[in-house]
Amino acid sequence: MRTLLLAVGMVCLAVVPLVGQDNPKLEVFGGYQFFHSGNIDGIGDSVNANGFDIAGTIDFRKHLGFTGDFSYAEKGPGSRLYPAIHIYTYVFGPTASINAGSSVKLFAHALFGGAHSPTGCYIFSGSPDECGSGYNNGFSMMFGGGADAKLVKHIAIRLAQFDWIYFPTNEGAQTNTVRVSTGLVARF
Repeated sequence: MRTLLLAVGMVCLAVVPLVGQDNPKLEVFGGYQFFHSGNIDGIGDSVNANGFDIAGTIDFRKHLGFTGDFSYAEKGPGSRLYPAIHIYTYVFGPTASINAGSSVKLFAHALFGGAHSPTGCYIFSGSPDECGSGYNNGFSMMFGGGADAKLVKHIAIRLAQFDWIYFPTNEGAQTNTVRVSTGLVARF
């Protein structure tokens, strides 16, 4: 958690010099996320988790910006094999956008950073005797995009955001992870 707060602080400090540039646009998103991870233990089991997603994008050009995205998802105890799952991601990268009419904005991004998962059997081989409190940290990346619809002058609703996520596992398994988010966007 301390690493996550440090990463958020570093992004905030990096944005301060950009505020003085000509006509910057800042968007802040906050909302719900559904996180689906497939084949996380190497035997085909998948996990569905719910949580939140917070992102900030500063536009340097009319259709190009830089995004910082922080998310958390969890699944409560469901069985002996998957007692509890908590997943944090913190990723950064370029975002391209285009206006599709007067009230709809489409965007795509490629985000790179890290992921942290402190609890759950899925980070081990899947054997119940290997469950416990462990940590799974590593490189994570997200490729995706979505659509925002303007509600009022500075507020939009994120109709949907879809992301494919590379999520690390201790065994290096391919996770085929996807995330769907929705919520509100504030534009400054």
